[in-house]
Amino acid sequence: MPTSADRRARPDGRAEVVVVVLALLAFGSAAAVGVPPCQAPDEGYNFLRAYHVASGHLRPELVDGWGGGRFPPAPVRVVELGGPLVGRPDRKFTPADRDVLASLDNGGELRVVAYPTAAPYTFVPFLPQAAGIGLARQRGLAPLATFYAGRFANLLFGTALVGLALTLAPVGRRFLGMVALMPMTVHLFGSYAPDVGVVGATLVLLALVFRLVAADGRRAAGWELAGLAAIAAGLAASKPPYLPLVVLVLAVPADRFGGPWRRSLVVGGLVATGLAVAAVGAHLTRPYYPDPNDLFGFPTSVRGQTEFVAAHPARFLEVFATTVGRQGFAACFRLYTLGWVDTPLDPVAVSCHALLLGLVGAAARAELKTRPPRWPAVAGVGGGLVLVVLSMYLWCTPVGASTALGLHGRYLLPLVPALPFLLPHQMGYIITSDRISRSVAGAAAVLILLTASGAVVTRYYSATPCPWPGVFPILLAGLAAGVIARGLLGRVRPQCRYLSGHPAVTLTAPSPRK
Repeated sequence: MPTSADRRARPDGRAEVVVVVLALLAFGSAAAVGVPPCQAPDEGYNFLRAYHVASGHLRPELVDGWGGGRFPPAPVRVVELGGPLVGRPDRKFTPADRDVLASLDNGGELRVVAYPTAAPYTFVPFLPQAAGIGLARQRGLAPLATFYAGRFANLLFGTALVGLALTLAPVGRRFLGMVALMPMTVHLFGSYAPDVGVVGATLVLLALVFRLVAADGRRAAGWELAGLAAIAAGLAASKPPYLPLVVLVLAVPADRFGGPWRRSLVVGGLVATGLAVAAVGAHLTRPYYPDPNDLFGFPTSVRGQTEFVAAHPARFLEVFATTVGRQGFAACFRLYTLGWVDTPLDPVAVSCHALLLGLVGAAARAELKTRPPRWPAVAGVGGGLVLVVLSMYLWCTPVGASTALGLHGRYLLPLVPALPFLLPHQMGYIITSDRISRSVAGAAAVLILLTASGAVVTRYYSATPCPWPGVFPILLAGLAAGVIARGLLGRVRPQCRYLSGHPAVTLTAPSPRK
């Protein structure tokens, strides 16, 4: 048992929780207000779906074969006014545009509108946004204020999940904080994205796994098992392809569950729960996505593609390999591409931040007394990636095509929390102290978010590139170089020992951080 001296010597992490939560609220609020309406991926349709849920419609209505509903003219107009900005870096969001949005009122005859890309989801990932919209409508706010109320409700929900993850995690809080403060995380949290609950759930999942791995001498508590079941159900109800991530629980020592068989039963129960929820969700949403359709400008058919994959499983393996080979590296960079996938960040800043994220993630793994196995993370991330590619292949790709289409970088974000279990443990010795880890995580998060802020300002408001953000990639590069140089030099550090009055120089490697 830890002594009172141990408790005083070890930071409890409450300051880190507060700092990350406040930073996420600050930068998330800036994103919610600064990014023009309907400029996150599929945000226009997501807004209409959340508005429909706020009106009491948990399931869509049929509109020309698609899921949709009946809406006042104002929310539809908000979506229409955001359309011309998409994919047009030369088009800026002007004060006149905001004035038009601000002038909308709540009157008018209802319009029947479909929201195709939001129809395949259940209502679950739209509940936070719907709560914000419902509260704003109850108070009689204008349509533009109602739109922002939904964005802020989603931000508060995501921030609450991040705060929960940081509170539960006994180690790795700085890594979790870096993931929470990635530009894509902040961008999605400040929008109507249904990904917010998924990203938050994967952060809580990693926190619980860390907690159980570090829980020496005790079994998993009932509330921890209930939390894992809630995560499995939430992932399945929001985005089922990420359900394989629950096998990360297999990295927890078996004695935390009473033995290997009981651990297997727990994981099997989590998977079964998720599959049951996913099956119900698919059954409820299937009528609102016509098959075949040409939503993306070319014919697609979920049924036809499913039959093709079932008849040619080896062909899909080729498709998966081709998709990851052709789009995988670019998707990693698109993980940092904001807006409607049309606002890239500086590649130097992206590369350096990704490197620092990996180093802090490896340091988080090194904080554990034991070395958890890697294969559960490989299985979870690999299974999730396969299902993501499969879903893109079934829903968004012509039947029998040689590669899946539409692999956006944001689809990788829920897989990032598993990074500490995938990295080589030797990387954990680059960052050799809590103080350095905290400083690196904080500086990297702030610099990449300032870089992102400059990119958003340039994309939507400035006719010429903003000069001031150009210094942040340089600072990030200097930070990455300094961290690596210090870590490598620290592996072989001279220490002077005086024997009989004469110095003797010995070379020693730093011990792993406890």
